Amino acid sequence: MRRLAAAALVLLSVAASARGTADAQTLVPRALEASPDMGVTGPGSGGNTFSWPHPVVYSLPLWVYRTIMFIWALWIAVALARWLRFAWQAWSAGGIWRSELIAPATNGAGQTAP
Repeated sequence: MRRLAAAALVLLSVAASARGTADAQTLVPRALEASPDMGVTGPGSGGNTFSWPHPVVYSLPLWVYRTIMFIWALWIAVALARWLRFAWQAWSAGGIWRSELIAPATNGAGQTAP
């Protein structure tokens, strides 16, 4: 009985494979020859036609770009010098080399103040 079921399964698999191969051989050429609607929309476009919009380019001379970059580099250098001066003053406030640690402030009862 098992051999009969296995043989039937083999025959059904071969038949299904042959049917699938035949379908693929007929459907693939039809699909490649077809001209589906791609759903293209827009001004001057539709169906299978697409018209590209005309680009607009605004341009400036190269010296304008270089001038802007030079001004920005100058600004960043001056700003960095200011920030470093501020950081040095904040870091060195009260002396750079402290001889001892500063004890936290206490109230009259000897407890640390919040």
